[in-house]
Amino acid sequence: MMATALDASPASLFNLFGSKDGLLNELIAYAAQGSFAFYDALSEIDATPEVLLYKSIYEEVCAVASADRDYVGIFYLPELRKPEFSSAQAVRAKMISHYAELIEKCSKGGVLDVGNVQLQAEQVFQLTETSILAPSLADVLSPADQARQTAEFCMRAMGCSETELNSIEKAAAKVDLQITLPEA
Repeated sequence: MMATALDASPASLFNLFGSKDGLLNELIAYAAQGSFAFYDALSEIDATPEVLLYKSIYEEVCAVASADRDYVGIFYLPELRKPEFSSAQAVRAKMISHYAELIEKCSKGGVLDVGNVQLQAEQVFQLTETSILAPSLADVLSPADQARQTAEFCMRAMGCSETELNSIEKAAAKVDLQITLPEA
């Protein structure tokens, strides 16, 4: 079906990717490019870790909630748990490690009170990515509203006070940086 849609032969696709698994691994890596570029640019910003964490959560949800549901939905395919998808799993792990690094810095700085940093990072990542699974919210909440509420929820869940959260939100709003998803 993909070959037909691209006006190419199936053999051409298999020549490029080797297999369906190879194609899916490449699609995952491609879909994550915008997030990785954002993480790199964000690391150059002079801001506190909590501002960077809030901004990361906010922008990831905005990007996911704005994306074509089929495009970002590839991260939720059950077959990605199989060993032949180790490169796709590495992409996911890199995204989670971004959150883990920021959460750990926030925890050491005393702004957040987290138990297990890896667990919190996994949970934050899952909350950002599951915005794609809530199509009915698109009729009620804009991607920006979903992003703000998700970022606030995550920060509160990790022990951020209301006063700190208000300050963090204001500082994050001044960071002029967004995730740009690659073309589907």
